[in-house]
Parts: sequence; C-alpha cells; structure tokens
Amino acid sequence: MRAESNGRSRRGADTARAWIPAALVAALALTLALAPTPASAAAPAERATTPFSQGRSRVGIAGGAVGGAGRLDFYIAGSFGYYVVDNLEFGVDLAFWFGDTPFFAQLGPAVRYIVPLDAPVKPYLGAFYRHWFVTGVDPDADTVGARLGLLIQSSSVWFTIGAAYEAVVSECSGDCDDLYPEFGLSFVF
Repeated sequence: MRAESNGRSRRGADTARAWIPAALVAALALTLALAPTPASAAAPAERATTPFSQGRSRVGIAGGAVGGAGRLDFYIAGSFGYYVVDNLEFGVDLAFWFGDTPFFAQLGPAVRYIVPLDAPVKPYLGAFYRHWFVTGVDPDADTVGARLGLLIQSSSVWFTIGAAYEAVVSECSGDCDDLYPEFGLSFVF
C-alpha cells in the first residue's frame, strides 16, 4: 500500500527479506565487538567529549525526489536527536511528501547507535516507528523499520549515507515492505 502510493518501487523486496535479518545481526555483532569495554573506557573525568557524548543534541535535514509508476514526489524531512548516553541517540523524525495526490506526512520516534570508532567515518544502526498521515483514498498507516549506514565527518557537519528497511504493521493490501537508500546532513551541538 505505502510503497505504491509514495512512488518507491519494491526492487528486490523478496530478496531483501532474506538478507536483511542476517545483515542486522552482523551489524549488531560488529557494533558489540567494536564497542569499548568498561575496563577500557576512560574514567569520567578523563573522558573526551565527542559529538555523540551524553547530553549532546543533533538536528538533521534531508530532501529529494522519488519517482515511479508515472509519478514524481518531492519530500523534505527533519529530525532531532538527543544522546541519552554516549553514542546512543533517541530522536524524532518528521517528513512531508509533495507532488501528485495523495499528500503524505510521517512522524515517529527513532533510536540510533553510533559505533565509537576513532575515525572520521562511523558506522551506525538504528530502529524506528512511523505513523504515515495520508490524505485521499488511502488510510493512514503504521510502519516499523531498521537502518544502518555510515556517518562521514566534514568539519562540524556529518553526512549520512545508509539503507533502511521499512515494513507496514497496520492493515496492508499491496507492497507492505520497502528497502531504500538514505542520505542526509546532521549538525551536532
């Protein structure tokens, strides 16, 4: 349902179902293997502040165009996150889709873990819930998803490149899942 309405195609969704769980398990195992152990972590007074330290905030923006099935939609998205502990962010995502009818908006919470590597490129993985507000013929929808990717530092800006898998958990009569790329900019303060 959602995939048909927003113009995203179902490219390889059946194949994605087969490898997404394995990729998520591998990403989680890599994250746990690379995370510092309590014995190797610096004492709180000696700990260096990073962009992902507890108490820091992040604002993100994204936008673009999605086409398919004879339609072209544009979207703009924003996000806000707060690091509740080092490298663990809780946030909220909001997006608006413009173009052919129907109109879409999405809102929902998200969680993301950034692997604490001492490098300008940092892997991340996360999960999210979204409520899709839909005008027109389609009913609103609820989805859950997982994402993984890389944060690439350039001065005080972080570029995000990754992939997300999203599945409809409310009533669905068409394509009920989607695998898609994600790109964006984040500013941490």
